[in-house]
Amino acid sequence: MTRLVFGALALGDALLLVYLFATYGWFNATFPNISESIASFVIIPLLWGVTLADRVFAAAVFAAVAAGIWKAIAGRERPRWLAILTAPVLVIALAVIAFAWIAIVTAIVSRPPGFIHDRLTLFDALAMQTRVGDIEMLGSVSYASESFGRFLIYLLAVAYLVEKYLVQSWRVRWPVPILPLVAVGWIGFVVYDGERRLRDYVAQQEWRALAPATPWLDALAACETLGDGWRLPRREELARYLATSPAEVQTWEGAAWTNTMAEGGDTAVAVDLKPRKSGRWNKGSEPTRDESLCETRTQPGYASDWFAGLRSAVCESTTQSQYLFTPGLKMAVLQRGNIAVTQPPAAAICVRAPADAPRIPIRERRGYRDEQEFTRAADFRRDMAAKCGVTPTRNRAACFVFAPDLPPFEESGDERTMRAFCELARNAEGCHRYALLMERHPDGADRAARYRALACQRGYQEACGS
Repeated sequence: MTRLVFGALALGDALLLVYLFATYGWFNATFPNISESIASFVIIPLLWGVTLADRVFAAAVFAAVAAGIWKAIAGRERPRWLAILTAPVLVIALAVIAFAWIAIVTAIVSRPPGFIHDRLTLFDALAMQTRVGDIEMLGSVSYASESFGRFLIYLLAVAYLVEKYLVQSWRVRWPVPILPLVAVGWIGFVVYDGERRLRDYVAQQEWRALAPATPWLDALAACETLGDGWRLPRREELARYLATSPAEVQTWEGAAWTNTMAEGGDTAVAVDLKPRKSGRWNKGSEPTRDESLCETRTQPGYASDWFAGLRSAVCESTTQSQYLFTPGLKMAVLQRGNIAVTQPPAAAICVRAPADAPRIPIRERRGYRDEQEFTRAADFRRDMAAKCGVTPTRNRAACFVFAPDLPPFEESGDERTMRAFCELARNAEGCHRYALLMERHPDGADRAARYRALACQRGYQEACGS
């Protein structure tokens, strides 16, 4: 029974060996164009010599494995002299494969200290197109012609055969490939450890889901009222929190505010509450939000082989990844028509992090114009007042709403409407009529003069003669 099992395994190994042999780049010998170089008469023969050595060594590896498979199928032991001859070849091949595998994976998992990996970031890196360089003379380059993941799987397949029949040449039947298992276990540990660190990071913070829909400035103020240290989260903090699927926000829709204001107060950064596990993202047509690693993207760099085609399956099985939750710009204030202004709502989720909590690096982050973080509503209003000034010459709804040029007394409805025509609609007559209304107040003379001057500047002649 044992012989039958090992014979069946050997038949499978034979099919794998034939496939690897057929896909090896036996006739791949592309050299750089150095015919005009003085040293070409030395370099070109050297390149051909290296190419020939590569093919001879590869042929020796395939032959040694094929001999082992044949002996396993025939049920015979290889002669001791054959094992002595083939062992060095297989050991060298195994060492080269191990070195290449470790170098590739180390380059992928080596991120800044504190970076949190998960299965999605690793798959995304492995789905990238390999960069084989300008000199393609080694036959194994054919294995690396597409994605890194495909290349590593080819290397593991060769390592499995080499290791198995190296051990078998020493008359030890061991069907379990140690090196491939260690390699896969390494990837598995990186994923497990990264997702554990994600949960630990979120657990170290205090979180409070306040409201499913509220304006940005109200959300900022609401977090502030919770007490010392409470604030709206940063985009990377919020994405990590949402990646743990918190029960309190599972029924909420839309996006949640972060503490980051942009575009001079017009917009703020918000993070989608639901993961994007499919869809399409285009860097050119969607410049206001980051990508989900599960969206189909148009930028170059990704392979189109069967390994990269596993993205949808990986995305479907991913439950914890901040890179499914996309940050982007959301209007914090919106002008509708001439003088109507609204503040679109989003969810308010507050965080209180330890004072010594590190700011963990992320894969990449889109930057926005005039981006700035705030933890206090008063700080934001002061910043807006400094940006907008007291002269209402800027046609920006954010200045009207967040840093209005208000008199020391409460405006009436007509007064506010005229000021809106002046500031939002840039209507010169509205500026003039607002100046006339200000003249009725004992403390409004200075304001009346400023708005009358603005009306004249904008071409309302009646104000110029006043």
